[in-house]
Amino acid sequence: MIDLIFIITGILITAYSVVELLQGSTASSLSLKHFMSNKTFIVGIIILFVGIAGKIFKILNKRPRKTPRKTPRKTPRKTIEEQPPEGQPEQTPTDDEQAQPSTTEPSDYIDYSAIEQELRKAVEEEEEALISEEEEEREEITDQSIVPTKLPIPPKEKIRIEIETEMLKYAAQPLEGLQLEGLQIDFIKMTDEALSEYEGGELAYYNNEYKTALAHFKRSIKIVEVPSTYLALGNSFYYMTRSGDAIKCYKNAFKLFKEKDDRESAAIAITGLGNIYADNGELDLALKYLTKALSLNKELDNKVAQANLAGHIGIIYFNKGDFKLSLNYHKRALSLDKELANKTGQAQDLGNIGIVHLETGEFDLALQHFNAALNLHKEIGDKQAQSLDLGNIGIIYLEKNEPDSALSYINNALSLYKELDNKQGQANHLGNLGIIYSNKTDYNKALQYYKEALVINEEIGNKAAQVQDIDNIIQIYTEQGNLDLAIEYHKKVAALHKELGNQQAQAKALENIGMIYCDNGDYDTGYEFLNEAKEILTKT
Repeated sequence: MIDLIFIITGILITAYSVVELLQGSTASSLSLKHFMSNKTFIVGIIILFVGIAGKIFKILNKRPRKTPRKTPRKTPRKTIEEQPPEGQPEQTPTDDEQAQPSTTEPSDYIDYSAIEQELRKAVEEEEEALISEEEEEREEITDQSIVPTKLPIPPKEKIRIEIETEMLKYAAQPLEGLQLEGLQIDFIKMTDEALSEYEGGELAYYNNEYKTALAHFKRSIKIVEVPSTYLALGNSFYYMTRSGDAIKCYKNAFKLFKEKDDRESAAIAITGLGNIYADNGELDLALKYLTKALSLNKELDNKVAQANLAGHIGIIYFNKGDFKLSLNYHKRALSLDKELANKTGQAQDLGNIGIVHLETGEFDLALQHFNAALNLHKEIGDKQAQSLDLGNIGIIYLEKNEPDSALSYINNALSLYKELDNKQGQANHLGNLGIIYSNKTDYNKALQYYKEALVINEEIGNKAAQVQDIDNIIQIYTEQGNLDLAIEYHKKVAALHKELGNQQAQAKALENIGMIYCDNGDYDTGYEFLNEAKEILTKT
């Protein structure tokens, strides 16, 4: 605001001095020397220059408008929302402490150095094969059953065979001082107990009761150690977000399955490892294991697993910024899901392809794939997925600067999220509505939606989203010249950045507060905030 006052004042003083000079002489007789010798003219020019410089500085340091929140479907398998409850069951049978996830592979379980070159070669071969593939023709989608995406555990029939095989090995060993008949009865009892515990764990696992499942599986493996129970333990730990323990169990399972030449089960174990590394952000390790799993499932002709893995690998390449390979893998997943007539998989693949095209700015292609996904999700009756598709279509129209179409789709998505009581989805699209109205310079409506989004994000504890909401609110107040409220929200966002441990962003927020005070002539207060920002940056 103060820079505008300087500009207007400078223009008025300069104009006054010019009129004064013109009254004293003719326009043809005036030269630059006359203007430069006039003190009033010089003062006016200086004030005008200061005002313009201040305006330019503000423009250069203005916070950029936040881009719409995209809601891509990045869930190649079921996501478990609940956190591990109080009173976790004890750790894996052979460990006292819960291990932490690491890129270093524990040598006491399995040494992967022998197959490292094989895995790397598999990755390279898979990439080369995909790059050379031609884009497949679109096919009609037929009505068939839905394929589940939850990580499977071995069925009880397989466990029974493994347990009985192990028990026969023990029964065949000579043991002094004991009667063979008694031993046979004990082995039968132990087999039944181990199998009963596994069945209890299996039931709990598929009911998402992972703590209960874990307890059953651990009691089963204490009776007899078989690879399939390690695999079931790994999956349970995975869904309880105890990745260190899951990694140990998966590696034990993989080692034992490899010894038995059970490639199907080995592929499941190695898929679990890849999932964990992907979730932990260790994308190169995730690619190594998931590509190996894809190769194994190709050998086994397991197209369901291939489709799921191809989609997951496509997401990892997307996160790495390799959009060409991401697109190739998603198209491969789509082709497999069409062959399987899996409508849920097809819709997810179409949506992921749309996300890649949206990211690369190919809006028409993105729109085509999102609409195809939306039609399938309507046919299936999946309202949660429909809301994702509607929101993504709205974002495309927002990017294409078609605000009315964007409003229509995002409002429809918001209605579905409200119906589903999905708070995060509501907050995301309230924020996107704020962006649309801000672009239309309807700042009051924009503020209304930004604040509604902020309330929900505070309610669900999403601090990263709160930062984005507050940044958008600050921008509106700054545009309106309401600097007191801008300062208030700058202070809120600085506190949030401190809680999140983002010291550079915290310092930037404090610096913004200091600059507002300085621009309004309150240099003492401004310097206090600028010095606080400087101290934070010095410590980082």
